[in-house]
Formats: sequence, C-alpha cells, structure tokens
Amino acid sequence: MDQKDNYRVPERRLVESTHKDFSPVVIYILLGLSILLSILILGTVVGLISGNSAEVSTSIAEVQAEVNQLAQNLSHGRPFNKWRYFNHKLYYFSSIRNNWNESLKFCASMNSQLVVINSAAEEEFIQQNIKCKHWIGLHDTVEEGKWQWVDGMDYETNIKFWANGQPWNIEFLGEDCAFIEENGLWYEWFCSYWLYPICEKPTE
Repeated sequence: MDQKDNYRVPERRLVESTHKDFSPVVIYILLGLSILLSILILGTVVGLISGNSAEVSTSIAEVQAEVNQLAQNLSHGRPFNKWRYFNHKLYYFSSIRNNWNESLKFCASMNSQLVVINSAAEEEFIQQNIKCKHWIGLHDTVEEGKWQWVDGMDYETNIKFWANGQPWNIEFLGEDCAFIEENGLWYEWFCSYWLYPICEKPTE
C-alpha cells in the first residue's frame, strides 16, 4: 500500500481500525494457548498409558516452550506494525527488533523518523502503547554527554523523562543511544543492542 494513504486516514477511522484489528489477534493467541495446553494434556495421558515417560517429558518441555513464547507475545501487546494516530501525528510501533542505526534506517524507509518526544502528553501516549523497551530518536554519538534529537530539536530546552541516575554520560561505557521503557522513563544503552523502534511522521 502507498504510504501516502496513511496521511489521509481520519482520526476516528484510525483509532477504530486499531481496536478492531487487535482484538481478533488476541483471541487467536488465546486460542493457540488453549490448543497447546490440550495437546499437552493429551500427550501426558497417552504417555501414561503407553509408559513412555521419557518421551512424554520431552514433549511437555517442547509444548511448554511454545506456550511461554505465545504468552510473551501476548504480554508485549503484539501485533504492533500499525500506524496509530495522536495529536496530528502517526506512530508506528514495530515488532521487528534492530539496533539503533538500523532502526533509524527502518523509519526512514517509511518516510518517518525515530520518535522525538516533546511533550508530557506524547510521552503518556507512547507509554500506554508499549509493553517493553523501544528505541527513541535521542543519542549522544557525536559527543559524549551532548544529547541530540534526530530531527534537530533542541535537547536542552525540551522536556525530559530520564530515569533516576540517567543518563550516566560515561564515555568508556559506550552507551550512546536512548530507549524508553514500559514505565515511560528513558535510559541510555548500547546502540548495537536490538530493541523495537517507534517511528513517527506528520499526518499532513
């Protein structure tokens, strides 16, 4: 689909679409969990009847791993991969993890940028839509301790949401990129670490 279409979608339709698309996926994940648990129970019964306890133990471990993965995906609020509207901007919460530089390129490929947070309302909106760590468009890769937003917005005068004790600004640590945690606070981290990016672009 042409990315320009996303600029024209009215607020109401975007919000309604997000809720409608999300609910069936949650149902499918819960259904998957139920099926896997059913298989686990059936396998246990068959194993007890046949006496193959070692084989049953292996099957249980494999099914448990699948259940854990599905539960993790559900807790992370997936699927992301949708543009969400807020205050005349569109936000894309990606389910694909990458390092900070590749995340920057990923957003650029969709005519957007890593999110730049410039208000408490925007911060709250983002926090309400995440369940794990996400890259934001803030870094000090040029000079240690001199933080910059990717769009050139002035860092010093802009609102900040660093966690207590952050940023460390210790050069030898090499933590030059910022991410936002599900608690809404910012942390500096290694740019090579793989996290989920948040992209943003204007609606017009």
